[in-house]
Amino acid sequence: MLTATQKLKIKKRFQAAGYKFTPGDELTAAPGFVGFLKQLAQCAGGDAPAPAAPQVPAITALDGLTGNDLLFGLFEKADDLTQHITDWKATADRIGQRLPGFALAERLLEQATGIEGMDAQASTLAAIRTNRSLLDDPDPTLSVLKAVGTALRTALTDAHGHYGAVLAAEQAKLDAHPAWQALAPSKQSALL
Repeated sequence: MLTATQKLKIKKRFQAAGYKFTPGDELTAAPGFVGFLKQLAQCAGGDAPAPAAPQVPAITALDGLTGNDLLFGLFEKADDLTQHITDWKATADRIGQRLPGFALAERLLEQATGIEGMDAQASTLAAIRTNRSLLDDPDPTLSVLKAVGTALRTALTDAHGHYGAVLAAEQAKLDAHPAWQALAPSKQSALL
């Protein structure tokens, strides 16, 4: 049987993790807390490019316990679990912050197909995915986003300039044509 101090320590771990339970009913809440810990561990990883979810044998061991044995196991591992919970939440937050940038880089890279230098950026993104290095510091996706953004802006500026030049040349040809000159200015505006 656990002492009141031991139960208090378990209760504090539940609260620190953000696990909702009815105070005084730790025995009933303990199996759900182990499931909650598994879920937290899964959120600290994921599909590539995120790191793989951590494997925590201590939680697997707790999963096989019931009743007071489970509560005692939670008490014994309370300090380790607290550190894991903190780490897992921080990792999940970082993944949540960086995945949108990675997805954006992939979408922009699709638009940059055929632009010089984009093969190297595609290789960089592939390496980030393969090595699961999304959380490396500094953020490896930022350089890809910057390079692809610059390439797309340059291509768009060039295309806009080309469009303006072609439009001006064709407008000059049209203005010089006798049939166009014979039209009233309002008719020309409507046709343009």
